[in-house]
Amino acid sequence: MSSQGEELYHILRTRLLQALPHESVRNKVASDYAVAVKAAREMDVTNHSPDSFAAQLAESYPFHFGLRDLYARFKENPGFQQTRGLIRLMRMVVSNLWETGRADKLYFEPMERIRGADQDD
Repeated sequence: MSSQGEELYHILRTRLLQALPHESVRNKVASDYAVAVKAAREMDVTNHSPDSFAAQLAESYPFHFGLRDLYARFKENPGFQQTRGLIRLMRMVVSNLWETGRADKLYFEPMERIRGADQDD
């Protein structure tokens, strides 16, 4: 699996999520993120572009676009089973978010099969 582009996020959305909210929700989340980055930029906390971050988040939603960099680092580990390993890792993350109530049902609906995060593919 390529760590570039939409492919990474498409695979995760397809394998882990049952449904996604309407595109308007994705755009609102990306817009809100851009506002937060703009505020951080005004406080000299970051020099990143709010518009760039919003575009990246819109592409990766509901996952953070930084996941691509994390995946690239794991990919260098010879014992990491690339696609399967990433799906397994993210299955545990999404399952934990859902089971602890930290996931908002309005933003994503995990597939029933991820509730057994220890299951093999």
